[in-house]
Amino acid sequence: EDGEDLVSAYRRVKPQWQPSAVYEESDGQCICGKHPIKMRCVIKNKHNQNELVLGNVCIKKFDESGKVCNELILGLKRLKKGSLPTAALVQLYFRKQLITKFERGFCLSNVNRRAWTGKQLRVR
Repeated sequence: EDGEDLVSAYRRVKPQWQPSAVYEESDGQCICGKHPIKMRCVIKNKHNQNELVLGNVCIKKFDESGKVCNELILGLKRLKKGSLPTAALVQLYFRKQLITKFERGFCLSNVNRRAWTGKQLRVR
């Protein structure tokens, strides 16, 4: 009976969490205790603003947040290689006011390209 209550509670609160950030840290730790983790996903509770830091495996338990965080991680990996970020990463950076409206539009209009053109590299 207690197990059913816990599962019900988990299902109820899971949608309250939204991706807030992703970053790479060589000596990170997940809330599950796994250590070290390289890619860290931060999710924030939209009701109380609490944050949790999870690894890229545990984040998958948060359904939509897990999918978005995985897209953000992919975007970071692309940027590190000098390639184009994912749309999810562009949108997060814009929401956090890390990029301008122009930069957001530029990135989103080119997000499906495999490589930058010479002109795009100059704008980038």
